[in-house]
Amino acid sequence: MLLTDVGKPECYDEAYQGKDASKWELAMKDEMKSLISNQTWELAKLPEGKKALQNKWVFQIKEEHDGSKRYKARLVVKGFQQIEGIDYSEIFSPVVKLTTIRLVLSIVAAKGLYLEQLDVNTAFLHGDLEEEIYMQQLERFAEDGKEELVCRLTKSLYGLKQAP
Repeated sequence: MLLTDVGKPECYDEAYQGKDASKWELAMKDEMKSLISNQTWELAKLPEGKKALQNKWVFQIKEEHDGSKRYKARLVVKGFQQIEGIDYSEIFSPVVKLTTIRLVLSIVAAKGLYLEQLDVNTAFLHGDLEEEIYMQQLERFAEDGKEELVCRLTKSLYGLKQAP
């Protein structure tokens, strides 16, 4: 079995066949729980003339502050399959300028204020989609008795053109 240098699986099958299969399975189930609780999609029949985008799992091993390892799995839509004018109209990615961060930090330091930084784990899942986008159900996570249905995305997912 081929793995990357740091032991991360490259695909779903590698994750389930490796020595850390139980850890990767737990990471995927955790991601699925997050996706479902955020109502990221609803199952629907694929309308005629529409196509369902493919998806894949991306695996990462994160080093924690205490030296322990955290296994993380992310569901990613293969957004390169999207077609401009059909699946999306424009791409927009808001970014902050470094000068703005420096200005805020200098104000905090000068005024002796308290500053707190945070990271939102499910930031991409808070973006509502305006377009009608469909995705294939996940391998081995398809809902029993509804395998012929696809996921109609209601929230943005990693990989979509409109995700950022």
